[in-house]
Amino acid sequence: PPRTPRFFFLLIVRRARSSEGVSSYASDMYKRLSLYEAMLESGMAGPLGETLASFLFAPDHSGVDFWRGKWNSRNPERWADGTECLFERDDIDDRLPEIKCPALIFHGDSDVSIPLERGKRMAELLGSETQFIVVEGAGHTPNLEKSEMVNPPLIEFLETLRS
Repeated sequence: PPRTPRFFFLLIVRRARSSEGVSSYASDMYKRLSLYEAMLESGMAGPLGETLASFLFAPDHSGVDFWRGKWNSRNPERWADGTECLFERDDIDDRLPEIKCPALIFHGDSDVSIPLERGKRMAELLGSETQFIVVEGAGHTPNLEKSEMVNPPLIEFLETLRS
């Protein structure tokens, strides 16, 4: 579908926000657009980068500064698609049983973006043989934070697919 110009969408959300009985959706969209506008103004430096890092990484992850540096080196305008992905997700639970291939899921036990129980529930809904591995000490990005714990079972899983 064609994209709605940002200024038009923001106008609608602001109007809804000033009405009585603001919907949760309109309020959430207003907050999200405000975050995006802040990012366009200041990049991923300061509190905005700290907030994003807190959603992606476990509190003690040593690679946060590396990723924040990469985020800050990128033109903020290029974050539009990523922002849409983060904030405009559809609920796919009813479609998960359609996935019939073997699946391997890694979930960080410190993931604040998707709670562990939610991850387990999604894995149970898959319509195939599924392995669910909890990665201790990892946030939302266990492959980046704890590759030494992710890579061995990943390689083993991929090798079983060859046979």
